[in-house]
Amino acid sequence: MNNKHMFFKLFFLLCVGFSQNADMESNSGITGIVIQADSKKPIQFAAAALVRTQDEGIESGKLTDENGFFSLKVVPAGEYWLEVDFIGFLPFIGKPFQYDPSANPDIDMGQIPLQLKALEADLIEVNAERPLYEVTVDKKVYVIDQMKTTSGGTCCDVMKKVPSLDLGPNGEISLRGSENVAVLVNGKRAGILGDERKSCAVAVPIPAAMIDRVEIITSPSAKYDPDGMTGIVNIILKEGKVSGYNGEFSINAGSTNKLNLGSTFNYRNNKLHLFSKFSTEMLEQRGNGYRVTNAEDREDYRNVKDNELYFINLGSKYDISDRMLFASEAKFTRYYRNTLDSTYGSQTDTIYVDSQEDGFAQVYELGLYTNFLNDSKLVLELSYDGQVKDENRDAVGTASHDSSGYNLDLSKVILRADYYHNLSDNLQYETGYKGRFNTHNKNYDTDNSTHVFQYNENIHALYGTVTFALMENLQSKAGLRFEKVLADVSLDNTGTLIETPNNYDHIYPSAHLAYIFSSYSNLKFGYSSRVNRPELKMLDPFPKNQYTSEVDSVGNPDLKPEFVDAFELSYALTQDKYKTDLSLYHHNIKDVILWDDDIDTVTFNNSGQGSLNGVDIMLKVSPLNIWDLTFTGNYYKSIISGGTEDDQNGSTSGGIIRGISMFKIPTGGDLELSGTYQLPKEIITGTVWPDGKFTLDMAYQISFFDDRLKLTCKAIDILDTDIYEQNITETADDGVIHDIYSYRKYDQRTFYLTLQYKFGVVSTK
Repeated sequence: MNNKHMFFKLFFLLCVGFSQNADMESNSGITGIVIQADSKKPIQFAAAALVRTQDEGIESGKLTDENGFFSLKVVPAGEYWLEVDFIGFLPFIGKPFQYDPSANPDIDMGQIPLQLKALEADLIEVNAERPLYEVTVDKKVYVIDQMKTTSGGTCCDVMKKVPSLDLGPNGEISLRGSENVAVLVNGKRAGILGDERKSCAVAVPIPAAMIDRVEIITSPSAKYDPDGMTGIVNIILKEGKVSGYNGEFSINAGSTNKLNLGSTFNYRNNKLHLFSKFSTEMLEQRGNGYRVTNAEDREDYRNVKDNELYFINLGSKYDISDRMLFASEAKFTRYYRNTLDSTYGSQTDTIYVDSQEDGFAQVYELGLYTNFLNDSKLVLELSYDGQVKDENRDAVGTASHDSSGYNLDLSKVILRADYYHNLSDNLQYETGYKGRFNTHNKNYDTDNSTHVFQYNENIHALYGTVTFALMENLQSKAGLRFEKVLADVSLDNTGTLIETPNNYDHIYPSAHLAYIFSSYSNLKFGYSSRVNRPELKMLDPFPKNQYTSEVDSVGNPDLKPEFVDAFELSYALTQDKYKTDLSLYHHNIKDVILWDDDIDTVTFNNSGQGSLNGVDIMLKVSPLNIWDLTFTGNYYKSIISGGTEDDQNGSTSGGIIRGISMFKIPTGGDLELSGTYQLPKEIITGTVWPDGKFTLDMAYQISFFDDRLKLTCKAIDILDTDIYEQNITETADDGVIHDIYSYRKYDQRTFYLTLQYKFGVVSTK
């Protein structure tokens, strides 16, 4: 019964062939009338589904007519339950009953009242398929299976397609133009392989086939960690729901020496659920670019990189009783990144770089989940994340260059205790404690020196949220989080020890309001306080990137976090043929972390105050039953003032527009065209993508053997225009002004062939 939302979505997989008005030619079979619980008015277009208790599959389904009436066709004898769902209302789930058409072919279920949903209620559109885009009161949800161009790909491929998200040249995930975003997997820190606070997509070793949906939470409540100033990206993985065994295997081969293999396996009985996920990636990337200073000094580079990654995820869940669940999970990742060819050339020097990087990560998680009789539940979770990474780099050129390398050792322990209680239909509260204990050790070794950098951080958090109804159509949620942070930075360099404490306390409030105009529209307001804690590279004073045409990066051990107050107002409207969602947001930023960029070096400082304003818009239309169009756009502008240097004060603006066109081919299969346009990004010192950037992808997918086998043909970056351009002006320490133009291309146009096969007891969900 806990899968009611998923069952409802399942219904739409069987709606092909049903008209938007239920067929009322006959009142035989299983009938009923759906009404609003408060006004007793009938509800049109509610989804009524007959669910088999044996395998939780849908046997029959219809939409109600203008009188709220439905009539389900005659079905085989067996045990069923009735489920009714509609936009903005709590679902109705009836008790199991026996149906025997020979004894009693007609059953009248009578009037079925639906209650309005509370704050977290989903607003799910009525469609013939599980929709690409769903909206809830506090987040936006994107269904990955409906994005054909991600089929068989990696987490990077998924992040490139989710609206409001963008992917940087090295896989950095940005939301609304900012990389200050927290990345979660199933509500927990992504962490694995990431030595930075903001995980990049490359560091999340999850194939696209394992991802069920991606949630964008731009105004998180106090329950969530406050990291990620612009919000949270929560990656939800697929989970088997049917009894017996089942799984999926996928192979994704690309024309530019790319190969992804992935598989999942699930086994479930009445009490035990075992699952496993395996994946491997073997990717070759060919890049090139150049950097020109004052139209005279030019630096060129080219590189060919080979990446290998192996990921294993094992887990189990056991129902100790009807009200207690124990879960355990382990993840192991091994990866190798080798430079096959890397050359950096200038007028004075040519450098040949040989670089090897390998790492290993392991994560262990334990959880105990208890539901009590008085509508309350307790969650206890413990996790450990251990990571080791090694990198060695040798450089040979006309000038003298040292060899270098480093070893990174990370240890993270997380303890969480959370209690939830439902006092009434209109009042719920949640409270808890979360402790995060992080240790980072980075050991450098060059031809001339050694260097040890350590960062320890312990975060203790207490939080609570309350959800209540101010009036019938006005729902609210308020929260408060207190954190005590004990942190220190230490540097041991040839006998010299520097230790800097970075302790601080902070309170993070949150507030949400949702006004429900009708079942089709609502207005939402959200406020949350967030933080951007300095990354490891921002704190480490040892120079990096010393053998490339890129500038050196030097960290600042005294760097403090920056804090933000984030406000958001949004309106959502759902109609028969279209759906729209509009969001306006404003951020106030304190103690802004700015990077001081000159010709040769980048460092980081707290300086000035900032603000960020922007708009998000989504429009989904269905001109034809076989054609869906989804447009999303984001435009933002940030202003920084009070910086210690002139080139740190000013504004940054930019935006991104995405369009997805999905066709159902009458003869079979689905065709998707996906285009992305990056607006010219105006930064304080110049422009990124001076002429904008447009990329285009295409995919065709066809299914065989009752959807067990899927074949996908993809063309990624058809126009071969996925590049990075930057045109800036920098002032050197001697006062000389330099015009710098940079061009980079990190990979090539690629054609893919993807094969996915489901085996075992396949769920229809």
